[in-house]
Amino acid sequence: MKKTLKRMLCGILCLACIPVGGMMFSSCSSAKVVQIYTVEDFLQYAGSSETKQEGATNIVSYGSIKLMADLDFTDVEYHPIQLKMDFDGNGYSLNNITINEYEETSGIGVFSVNKYDHSDAGEHFSKIENLTINNLTINYTGSKTPVGGLLGTYKGSGYFFEGGGLFSTGYMESQEISIENVKVNGKINAPQTDYVGGLIGKAREGYVKNCEVNVEINGGNYTGGIIGGIDGNKYPTNIEDCVNKGSIRGKASVGGIAGDRMNILNCTNTGDVTGEINVGGIVGYTQYSIKNCINEGKVEGIAYGENEYADIGGIAGCAECYTWDTYKGHHSNEAMITDCTNKGEVISSYDRVGGIAGYSSQEISGCSNEATVQGRDVVGGIIGWWSSKGSVSKCKNSGDVTGAVDIGGLVGGISTTEVVQFMNSHNSGKVTANNRAGGLVGGSFATLDEDLLPTCSNTGELVCGGTKNDIYNKVG
Repeated sequence: MKKTLKRMLCGILCLACIPVGGMMFSSCSSAKVVQIYTVEDFLQYAGSSETKQEGATNIVSYGSIKLMADLDFTDVEYHPIQLKMDFDGNGYSLNNITINEYEETSGIGVFSVNKYDHSDAGEHFSKIENLTINNLTINYTGSKTPVGGLLGTYKGSGYFFEGGGLFSTGYMESQEISIENVKVNGKINAPQTDYVGGLIGKAREGYVKNCEVNVEINGGNYTGGIIGGIDGNKYPTNIEDCVNKGSIRGKASVGGIAGDRMNILNCTNTGDVTGEINVGGIVGYTQYSIKNCINEGKVEGIAYGENEYADIGGIAGCAECYTWDTYKGHHSNEAMITDCTNKGEVISSYDRVGGIAGYSSQEISGCSNEATVQGRDVVGGIIGWWSSKGSVSKCKNSGDVTGAVDIGGLVGGISTTEVVQFMNSHNSGKVTANNRAGGLVGGSFATLDEDLLPTCSNTGELVCGGTKNDIYNKVG
């Protein structure tokens, strides 16, 4: 009886909701709303899609799922579902989901992937909103499948930018917000696989906004509190107004918000972040812009074999410039870290450690570090190792900076031989080193723009048993 009514309703154009079993179907034009009241209905319809016949052409009738009650999955053997329709949590929650997966799939999470392909209609990417996932547990012992609390693999709508750079108008423009107002709390244990995130494992394009994650994560490479990493060389996802509260542990490219290459705006991390290389309170490795973000969690770089550098930063572990080719042939090299604050301790026994970035070839502006920064060599209150012909402007460090060689209140070491600019920046933190240290910069191969240096100052104590970099050690 359910199947008969279901077929009939697919061809009816009406505004009323009609009950079918424990659910309600609403049809308006070709879009159908499935209202979910029970766990059984969720498991049956969350991965469904509808088609209808019009003449000789098959047309996909995309609809949406609307949650109408809190659902409890205790004692339910749950396997990830491929989401093929939009999902509106409607303010309700999915509770006590446990996923134990051993096989390789397209993705592991409450939903494996939010994509549906159809030869006539092309690709459809589902929108997810207004949903809470409580007490989620994911255990995955494999090594090839992305893992995320909400989605293992995420494919969103495209986006565009106005002006020459990603943040040239102050923020990113998006065609559609694909994931919005989603909360996830629980645990994810997937230490052998790459692309692990509290919300999404592997992502491309789209927009994630107003999401909050409190998931304890143990992952491999590309591990992040909100998103693990980018899908190959595809365009990044835009992350805005999101918060991570869970502790994050991974290997390479590990971050409180994202492990690898996302546009990030107005986000906060309060969870501790631990990794081996490219580790940041907001992002582990990036070629894109970070703006108006705050890190409050401890950021720690642990042992990484024989590698001498780690790139550990309060905001970004490694921040490089990029060349971005769009379908319009546009090239840009304007990625920046702007108006960000680090309040969490940053420590490593390896090289290239910074209060904002461990390594950077991006310009950094309006950023401040308020916490202790400690590493081996090339350690700075703002940047550990700076390779750029750009500028550090309007930055402040008040945290103590400690290391052995090339230690600076603002920058530990500068590798470029180009002209560099320090503008309107100040250090008040204590700088302690064995050799080559300065209140502003430890060691440098760069040519200094001395006309701008008087706009900068150091009032922090300098303790150095060896060479002091006097030209950068301005006291004012």
